[in-house]
Amino acid sequence: MAVPARLPLALAPTPILKLDRLSRRLGVELYVHLLDGFQGEGRHGVAEEELQALVDLAAHEGVLLDPVYTAKAFRALTETLSRDAKALGQRVCFIHTGGLFSVFPFRERLSRLVDARPS
Repeated sequence: MAVPARLPLALAPTPILKLDRLSRRLGVELYVHLLDGFQGEGRHGVAEEELQALVDLAAHEGVLLDPVYTAKAFRALTETLSRDAKALGQRVCFIHTGGLFSVFPFRERLSRLVDARPS
């Protein structure tokens, strides 16, 4: 089971430092939680249940995630919150960074899952 590491935002990777400056101006302390253990088959493979989660989210919320990185990160978020709704704090912001072009290599597998969904 992955345990979230809680880092002050100032210690997070460089692109997030702009959020740190904003949080200081607003007087709010922000944290970045790192969730490990959800890489699955790594960047070379995507399990069927990971693709199914991607299809379900797209069908229910209209949000399309890339299967290699963002879908795995979203799965980490949802599984962590399903075990403990307060594990990541009172408010959670998931940043979708794109990567939709990595959907195309999985088009046949995704098409089968979409076609199998009940109408």
